[in-house]
Amino acid sequence: MGKFTVQSLEIVSFDPVSKAFPSFVYTNVDQVPLKYSWKVQGGTVVHSGLGATFTGTWSDRGRILSGAWQADPGVAPSPQNTYTAKMTRTR
Repeated sequence: MGKFTVQSLEIVSFDPVSKAFPSFVYTNVDQVPLKYSWKVQGGTVVHSGLGATFTGTWSDRGRILSGAWQADPGVAPSPQNTYTAKMTRTR
């Protein structure tokens, strides 16, 4: 994130009622777990929480997820909630 490296571990589960994937993220930035939610529709992934939403798509046979975070309506955009991201699956 900018010139700062964020290290994190995200634990994701599945909620069959909402058909979403609630998650908790543990980082080197915050001392409490951060609550998020994932939704998957075809090749599109929506990851939301804490006033921002990531929308991305899979490539490289599901190994790379690329997209962008945007501030949610009513939340002021900032470098912490508005940026592009590329995530690589390691397993």
